[in-house]
Amino acid sequence: MPVGIRITLDAHSKAALDKLNPEMADKGIMDGFRDWQPMFLRTVKEVSADKAKKTGTFMRSWAPGDITPQSVSIINTAGYAGVVEFGSVPHDIYPRNKKALAWRSSGAGPVSAFNAKVTLKSGKPGALHPSNFAFAKHVHHPGTKGKFIFREAFDKSVEALFNCLKNSINNVFTGS
Repeated sequence: MPVGIRITLDAHSKAALDKLNPEMADKGIMDGFRDWQPMFLRTVKEVSADKAKKTGTFMRSWAPGDITPQSVSIINTAGYAGVVEFGSVPHDIYPRNKKALAWRSSGAGPVSAFNAKVTLKSGKPGALHPSNFAFAKHVHHPGTKGKFIFREAFDKSVEALFNCLKNSINNVFTGS
């Protein structure tokens, strides 16, 4: 399940700015969010590189979300992003289309339709040899701990958000 974070400006701050000039307030807020979003995205990628770096797919899945006068968002479109971010509870896994589950437990070499072999020329078992796989009717998964990447990235960049908003709103209202 994809996961995202939406940062929303509180209603009191928005109302106070709207009293001055709603159009200018919206422009200042959106400019501030626009300035901050790439900085936050870089921070999120740095944090996720430290915490979730098996294949790089998770890191490449970060993307900027929408920007409105009230909020800004960042999303991760990887199907497993929710599990990485929040973790999972212990659960049982059963086969859906076959009689048993199978996974590669050992062995060297590629597991692809083009290069994998059951037995190598040297006589050693190849990547597709049955001794390199484990089989089970079902398994009990102990669950995973969440990485809480968004929280850590937000904590690292919240001051930058305030500075971006402050500067852009100040620039809009002072004409700088």
